[in-house]
Amino acid sequence: MSFPAQLYSYPEKALLKEKILVEGALAALDAIGAEHGNFHVEMILDQGKRPVIVEINPRMVGANGFFFVSEMYPGYNLIEQGLRAVAGLPVIPPGTQKYAALVSRKILPTPGHGGRIESIRGAAAAEKMPGIVSFKLTKQEGGSIMSLEDGFGDDIYGYVLAAGKDYAEAKANALAAMGSIELTVQKPVGLSVTQRGDWGHEPNDE
Repeated sequence: MSFPAQLYSYPEKALLKEKILVEGALAALDAIGAEHGNFHVEMILDQGKRPVIVEINPRMVGANGFFFVSEMYPGYNLIEQGLRAVAGLPVIPPGTQKYAALVSRKILPTPGHGGRIESIRGAAAAEKMPGIVSFKLTKQEGGSIMSLEDGFGDDIYGYVLAAGKDYAEAKANALAAMGSIELTVQKPVGLSVTQRGDWGHEPNDE
């Protein structure tokens, strides 16, 4: 099983949430008889703060997860550790982390506003803002994007990876960079709609 991600310099509430989710994932894997290997478990917390299983897949984390780990632990080979897990060998934990805290956020389209991308403004400056490790756009002007609901949150403008001395600072750096860009989309009906890159991300979310 892939080792659980560790949260460093996170608020106590976030650490408690992580503990609940990790324990829920382990219980789910025990329930299906999974003993070793790689598993991707997606969950949500219900209103009573209880973990609810969304899906379990026999695979490692997605591409952004690999990038996140490689930035936090330079030289650490997550694929090698995944193969060790499949072979039933001990998984070697990562060494010294590069950053005190690292936050990854997606740049999301807004609901109902899919279409042709007219302009993306401010991306070059956002890349140079404090704490930004990576600011990657996956869309270009002239291309198309689906609305949030049509793309199920997977068709995105890009993502940002930001570091800080703690979780709060890393998140603030990410949101500042995202909030500095503007994206304009022309809908099929001809109406143009502009949004900021930090849409859908609240400063106090977790």
